[in-house]
Amino acid sequence: MQSGNCDALDLPIPCDFLDPSDLIVLNSVSLSNYGNLNELTAITSTERFATAVTPPPGHQLRELNAGVLRLLEGGVIAVPTDTLFGLAADVLNEKALSRVFDIKGRPADLALPVLVGDWEQVGMVAEVESDATEYLAAEFWPGSLTLVLPRRAGLSPVVTGGRDTVAVRMPNHWVPLNMAANLGSPISGTSANRSGGPDLKSLEELRTSLGDRVDAIIEVGPPPAGVQSTIVDMTKGSPMLIREGATSFDEVLKAWERVKDARIADDIQGGRHG
Repeated sequence: MQSGNCDALDLPIPCDFLDPSDLIVLNSVSLSNYGNLNELTAITSTERFATAVTPPPGHQLRELNAGVLRLLEGGVIAVPTDTLFGLAADVLNEKALSRVFDIKGRPADLALPVLVGDWEQVGMVAEVESDATEYLAAEFWPGSLTLVLPRRAGLSPVVTGGRDTVAVRMPNHWVPLNMAANLGSPISGTSANRSGGPDLKSLEELRTSLGDRVDAIIEVGPPPAGVQSTIVDMTKGSPMLIREGATSFDEVLKAWERVKDARIADDIQGGRHG
């Protein structure tokens, strides 16, 4: 592969790593490392993950690459996700995150949800303290379930709104998944609209409302479904519903019951052989 500058994108940054053949370097088995509670679920989730991260070839990759470069520069871009359009910025870049708040008119004490590109990125922002949380992630990710977890020490309070928790999701959409993966860190996933305003349902609405405030709008990829994610707090010992959305909370509770049943079976098995 030869070096070059992104002259056509007006981004004077070497593009070596942006060759389409090298773009998708995600570990497609990362979701299979969830422990032994339910191997079948982990395998199924890995298949969903591999499908979600695979983009089509051609010009769509070029637009995706341009978005990654904007993020590397500290930019804020509007991206489609599986739920709503989102405002993406590098969650490790406080200056970029501050711009997200400015663009939305969002109060600084409100946390920013985080989108991850693979399981390893969860550990960059959160502490996963139980196998049950990993099980729920394997069951519903990539997808429309946001998990509230204890924040990792050192994570900027700009992300968490000064709280000890962080909201994390792995979206079922190849644009944000690949952006986070190729950026090398999670991205913000707050909805692309003015704070307190209606959700933007089309690219036309997005351009009209925020087009002059963001550094780019990614127009490739499937359109959002238009339904917000379900938010579940996992820091209280059992799932607590914060907001019902595209994922049924009843299904989350059913998965949680399977976790408890598996734990009981493991305890009985351990007692017999201990």
